[in-house]
Amino acid sequence: MRRSNSRTSKLITLLAWLSLLSAFLVGHFAAKTNYIHLLSQHFPDSTFSKAPNSDNGPRAFLRHHEELAEPELLLIAEGQGFGGPLTLAVKTTEKGNDSYINEVILLSDRETPPYVARLAKHNFYREFISKDVRDNFILGDDIDGVSGATISSQGVTKAVQEAMHLSAMERLGLSSSWEEEKWQLELNDGLLLLLIAAILYTTYANNKLSTKLRLLIPFASLGFIGFYINSSLSIGSLAGLVMGYIPSPKQQLTWWIMMGSVLGAVLLLGKNIYCGKLCPFSTVQMLLHKISGFKFKISRGVTKYARRGILFLVWASLMLIFLSHHPAMGTYEPFSMMFSLEGMGMQWYVLPLSLFGALFIPDFWCRLFCPVGYSLNSLIRTRNQAITKFGDLTKAKPTAKAEPIEVQAAPQDNRTTRRNNG
Repeated sequence: MRRSNSRTSKLITLLAWLSLLSAFLVGHFAAKTNYIHLLSQHFPDSTFSKAPNSDNGPRAFLRHHEELAEPELLLIAEGQGFGGPLTLAVKTTEKGNDSYINEVILLSDRETPPYVARLAKHNFYREFISKDVRDNFILGDDIDGVSGATISSQGVTKAVQEAMHLSAMERLGLSSSWEEEKWQLELNDGLLLLLIAAILYTTYANNKLSTKLRLLIPFASLGFIGFYINSSLSIGSLAGLVMGYIPSPKQQLTWWIMMGSVLGAVLLLGKNIYCGKLCPFSTVQMLLHKISGFKFKISRGVTKYARRGILFLVWASLMLIFLSHHPAMGTYEPFSMMFSLEGMGMQWYVLPLSLFGALFIPDFWCRLFCPVGYSLNSLIRTRNQAITKFGDLTKAKPTAKAEPIEVQAAPQDNRTTRRNNG
């Protein structure tokens, strides 16, 4: 019976991996962008043609419409947000050796929806209107970002910058006169590094300072990562990494610090520094449980079935993400709903359920539903097993050849020697 269950479990695991691989390949090949189709969706009753352009210039199209005296020039700008790529149309007017922006339009995105909604809510795209092709287009310099969606703001700004500056050089023949974006450590990056350093210190140190830091770190994570920069990890974040949605370090250093520290601690140290430390939602659960004072124990059977439930949720999420090639499509965690009050789909139901459960069961969400914690802990187990197997292989030595043992004759008794001799 046990062998039959084991074989069934292995078969299900194999089918799950094969289905994920198939979904990844299908989504990858189906994700090629049709720019004419995107433009037609945003500009109905218009026709489009490719604009005269050099081979090294940005993608450019001419929009034709009966109400237009002359065709409009649309530059395609592509960038990377926190959750995935963004595609924009930059409506420009060229006069001689000059060019300026009339409008920036978001054509499509695979970004986390609350961040995109926040950009639109704060009229972020209007900041580019009337900008000249020679402007810097640097966030914090001549463009103001949106708080709570800083990485998305940076992704849009970088996309527009590259499209406009490339157009200036390749279409207009201008030389570079704008200021290049410098590699610099922002305040948010420094605070995040400081928080991670404090977590690593408390992981290995055991003194009065580490004890105090252990009490402060969850609240620091709640305020900084949760409400201020709103950059909680999700299953979409990890899946986006697998799909290659990786921004440049100069553009999104915060993303690199978060991902690099969490995954680096898993692979190099075998430690999960995110759950219960960097994760702001774990602090919310802890506070709710402290307020209620209830403590219901979960049986091993419930924990066992909950683990299977998490596996199914992770599989279903990844299938949706890979097929759509959109990291936010399969994200069901309540983090964005909790910290930005902007959610989608299941998150409206998952948040109240997880908050209610936290009143009675410690770490309700973390223990029974969280895909990030399960994924990170699974990586740690895999890493430890690999190290153990590698260590066993290096310890194994070939059997040494048997060497002849030299046996010395035992000393004879003096009396026996004398009797034999005479």
